[in-house]
Amino acid sequence: MSGNKAIFDTAMKRAHEYAWANQWERAMKEYVRALTEFPDDMTARRNMAQSLFRLRRWDEALAAYEELVQVEPNDLFGINRLAEIHLASQHLDQAKSTYMRLADLYTAKNQYHEAIRALRDLARATPKDKEVRTRILDLTQEVGDKQAQAGEHLALSQITLEEGKLTEAQGHAEVAAVLDPENNEIRRWVYAVKRRIAENSGTVSLDDSE
Repeated sequence: MSGNKAIFDTAMKRAHEYAWANQWERAMKEYVRALTEFPDDMTARRNMAQSLFRLRRWDEALAAYEELVQVEPNDLFGINRLAEIHLASQHLDQAKSTYMRLADLYTAKNQYHEAIRALRDLARATPKDKEVRTRILDLTQEVGDKQAQAGEHLALSQITLEEGKLTEAQGHAEVAAVLDPENNEIRRWVYAVKRRIAENSGTVSLDDSE
Protein backbone atom coordinates (compact mmCIF):
# COMPACT_ATOMS: atom_id res chain seq x y z
CA MET A 1 0.00 0.00 0.00
CA SER A 2 1.30 3.42 -0.96
CA GLY A 3 1.97 5.86 1.86
CA ASN A 4 0.77 9.39 2.37
CA LYS A 5 3.02 11.67 0.28
CA ALA A 6 2.05 14.82 2.13
CA ILE A 7 2.93 13.35 5.52
CA PHE A 8 6.19 11.99 4.07
CA ASP A 9 7.20 15.33 2.55
CA THR A 10 6.39 17.26 5.71
CA ALA A 11 8.34 14.83 7.88
CA MET A 12 11.35 14.93 5.55
CA LYS A 13 11.33 18.74 5.48
CA ARG A 14 11.24 18.92 9.27
CA ALA A 15 13.91 16.23 9.58
CA HIS A 16 16.26 18.10 7.25
CA GLU A 17 15.79 21.30 9.26
CA TYR A 18 16.56 19.49 12.51
CA ALA A 19 19.58 17.81 10.93
CA TRP A 20 20.98 21.13 9.73
CA ALA A 21 20.61 22.37 13.30
CA ASN A 22 22.37 19.24 14.63
CA GLN A 23 19.22 18.26 16.49
CA TRP A 24 19.66 14.61 15.60
CA GLU A 25 17.18 13.13 18.06
CA ARG A 26 14.38 15.25 16.61
CA ALA A 27 15.58 14.58 13.08
CA MET A 28 15.53 10.85 13.71
CA LYS A 29 11.91 10.98 14.93
CA GLU A 30 10.88 12.77 11.76
CA TYR A 31 12.74 10.25 9.58
CA VAL A 32 10.91 7.48 11.43
CA ARG A 33 7.64 9.23 10.60
CA ALA A 34 8.66 9.52 6.94
CA LEU A 35 9.71 5.88 6.75
CA THR A 36 6.39 4.82 8.23
CA GLU A 37 4.83 6.17 5.04
CA PHE A 38 7.47 4.95 2.57
CA PRO A 39 9.73 2.32 4.21
CA ASP A 40 11.83 1.76 1.07
CA ASP A 41 12.70 5.37 0.34
CA MET A 42 16.49 5.36 0.07
CA THR A 43 16.98 9.03 0.94
CA ALA A 44 15.00 8.64 4.15
CA ARG A 45 16.87 5.42 4.98
CA ARG A 46 20.27 7.03 4.42
CA ASN A 47 19.34 10.04 6.52
CA MET A 48 17.96 7.82 9.25
CA ALA A 49 21.24 5.90 9.33
CA GLN A 50 23.14 9.19 9.49
CA SER A 51 21.02 10.31 12.45
CA LEU A 52 21.77 7.09 14.32
CA PHE A 53 25.46 7.55 13.55
CA ARG A 54 25.46 11.13 14.84
CA LEU A 55 23.69 9.98 17.99
CA ARG A 56 26.39 7.32 18.50
CA ARG A 57 23.78 4.59 18.62
CA TRP A 58 26.33 2.24 17.16
CA ASP A 59 24.39 -1.03 17.04
CA GLU A 60 21.40 0.55 15.34
CA ALA A 61 23.60 2.59 13.00
CA LEU A 62 25.54 -0.53 12.08
CA ALA A 63 22.36 -2.42 11.20
CA ALA A 64 21.06 0.53 9.17
CA TYR A 65 24.24 0.94 7.14
CA GLU A 66 24.60 -2.82 6.62
CA GLU A 67 21.12 -2.84 5.06
CA LEU A 68 22.03 0.11 2.84
CA VAL A 69 25.27 -1.51 1.68
CA GLN A 70 23.40 -4.71 0.87
CA VAL A 71 21.32 -2.68 -1.57
CA GLU A 72 24.33 -0.73 -2.91
CA PRO A 73 27.45 -2.89 -2.33
CA ASN A 74 29.87 -0.31 -3.75
CA ASP A 75 28.52 2.68 -1.83
CA LEU A 76 31.75 4.29 -0.63
CA PHE A 77 30.06 6.54 1.90
CA GLY A 78 28.10 3.66 3.44
CA ILE A 79 31.16 1.40 3.64
CA ASN A 80 33.17 4.21 5.20
CA ARG A 81 30.46 4.64 7.81
CA LEU A 82 30.55 0.89 8.56
CA ALA A 83 34.31 1.09 9.05
CA GLU A 84 33.95 4.09 11.37
CA ILE A 85 31.26 2.33 13.40
CA HIS A 86 33.37 -0.80 13.82
CA LEU A 87 36.28 1.37 14.91
CA ALA A 88 34.16 3.32 17.40
CA SER A 89 32.84 0.02 18.78
CA GLN A 90 36.40 -1.34 19.09
CA HIS A 91 35.60 -4.18 16.68
CA LEU A 92 39.09 -3.96 15.23
CA ASP A 93 39.01 -7.08 13.06
CA GLN A 94 35.79 -5.95 11.38
CA ALA A 95 37.14 -2.41 11.11
CA LYS A 96 40.28 -3.66 9.38
CA SER A 97 38.47 -5.80 6.83
CA THR A 98 36.02 -2.98 6.09
CA TYR A 99 38.72 -0.33 5.71
CA MET A 100 40.73 -2.66 3.46
CA ARG A 101 37.64 -3.21 1.32
CA LEU A 102 37.10 0.55 1.19
CA ALA A 103 40.71 1.09 0.10
CA ASP A 104 40.24 -1.48 -2.68
CA LEU A 105 37.18 0.38 -3.96
CA TYR A 106 38.96 3.73 -3.85
CA THR A 107 42.02 2.42 -5.70
CA ALA A 108 39.80 0.80 -8.33
CA LYS A 109 38.57 4.33 -9.04
CA ASN A 110 42.15 5.72 -8.91
CA GLN A 111 41.26 7.65 -5.76
CA TYR A 112 44.57 6.87 -4.07
CA HIS A 113 44.56 9.79 -1.67
CA GLU A 114 41.13 8.78 -0.36
CA ALA A 115 42.38 5.22 0.11
CA ILE A 116 45.39 6.53 2.06
CA ARG A 117 43.17 8.74 4.22
CA ALA A 118 40.91 5.81 5.06
CA LEU A 119 43.77 3.49 5.96
CA ARG A 120 45.42 6.15 8.09
CA ASP A 121 42.23 6.31 10.16
CA LEU A 122 42.69 2.58 10.72
CA ALA A 123 46.42 2.89 11.37
CA ARG A 124 45.80 5.37 14.18
CA ALA A 125 43.80 2.69 15.96
CA THR A 126 46.11 -0.19 15.03
CA PRO A 127 49.56 1.43 14.79
CA LYS A 128 51.48 -1.86 14.95
CA ASP A 129 49.63 -3.64 12.14
CA LYS A 130 52.28 -4.37 9.49
CA GLU A 131 49.74 -5.28 6.83
CA VAL A 132 48.02 -1.92 7.13
CA ARG A 133 51.31 -0.02 7.13
CA THR A 134 52.55 -1.94 4.10
CA ARG A 135 49.34 -1.19 2.24
CA ILE A 136 49.67 2.51 3.00
CA LEU A 137 53.31 2.39 1.86
CA ASP A 138 52.26 0.84 -1.46
CA LEU A 139 49.68 3.59 -1.98
CA THR A 140 52.10 6.40 -1.12
CA GLN A 141 54.47 4.94 -3.71
CA GLU A 142 51.64 5.06 -6.25
CA VAL A 143 51.17 8.80 -5.67
CA GLY A 144 54.91 9.52 -5.40
CA ASP A 145 54.79 11.08 -1.93
CA LYS A 146 58.34 10.55 -0.64
CA GLN A 147 57.79 12.06 2.79
CA ALA A 148 54.75 9.86 3.35
CA GLN A 149 56.74 6.84 2.17
CA ALA A 150 59.48 7.73 4.66
CA GLY A 151 56.91 7.92 7.44
CA GLU A 152 55.61 4.45 6.65
CA HIS A 153 59.14 3.00 6.41
CA LEU A 154 59.83 4.56 9.81
CA ALA A 155 56.70 2.96 11.27
CA LEU A 156 57.59 -0.43 9.75
CA SER A 157 61.13 -0.12 11.11
CA GLN A 158 59.77 0.50 14.59
CA ILE A 159 57.39 -2.45 14.33
CA THR A 160 60.03 -4.86 13.04
CA LEU A 161 62.59 -3.75 15.61
CA GLU A 162 60.08 -4.49 18.35
CA GLU A 163 59.63 -7.93 16.79
CA GLY A 164 63.39 -8.47 16.99
CA LYS A 165 63.84 -8.42 13.20
CA LEU A 166 66.92 -6.23 13.25
CA THR A 167 67.98 -6.52 9.62
CA GLU A 168 64.49 -5.70 8.38
CA ALA A 169 64.24 -2.79 10.81
CA GLN A 170 67.56 -1.42 9.59
CA GLY A 171 66.48 -1.72 5.97
CA HIS A 172 63.30 0.27 6.54
CA ALA A 173 65.19 2.89 8.57
CA GLU A 174 67.80 3.39 5.88
CA VAL A 175 65.20 3.72 3.13
CA ALA A 176 63.33 6.28 5.25
CA ALA A 177 66.56 8.27 5.64
CA VAL A 178 67.13 8.32 1.89
CA LEU A 179 63.56 9.41 1.19
CA ASP A 180 63.53 12.18 3.80
CA PRO A 181 67.17 13.04 4.61
CA GLU A 182 66.39 16.24 6.54
CA ASN A 183 64.00 14.54 8.98
CA ASN A 184 65.61 14.63 12.43
CA GLU A 185 63.26 12.00 13.86
CA ILE A 186 64.33 9.57 11.16
CA ARG A 187 68.00 10.41 11.71
CA ARG A 188 67.67 9.67 15.42
CA TRP A 189 65.86 6.45 14.65
CA VAL A 190 68.57 5.26 12.23
CA TYR A 191 71.13 5.81 14.98
CA ALA A 192 68.93 3.96 17.50
CA VAL A 193 68.59 0.97 15.19
CA LYS A 194 72.33 0.83 14.48
CA ARG A 195 73.03 1.03 18.20
CA ARG A 196 70.55 -1.76 18.90
CA ILE A 197 72.24 -3.95 16.30
CA ALA A 198 75.66 -3.18 17.78
CA GLU A 199 74.41 -4.01 21.28
CA ASN A 200 72.92 -7.22 20.01
CA SER A 201 76.25 -8.23 18.44
CA GLY A 202 78.14 -7.25 21.58
CA THR A 203 80.20 -4.50 19.94
CA VAL A 204 78.77 -1.71 22.11
CA SER A 205 77.29 -1.53 25.58
CA LEU A 206 74.42 0.54 26.88
CA ASP A 207 76.87 2.64 28.85
CA ASP A 208 78.85 3.73 25.79
CA SER A 209 78.53 7.35 24.79
CA GLU A 210 77.55 8.32 21.23
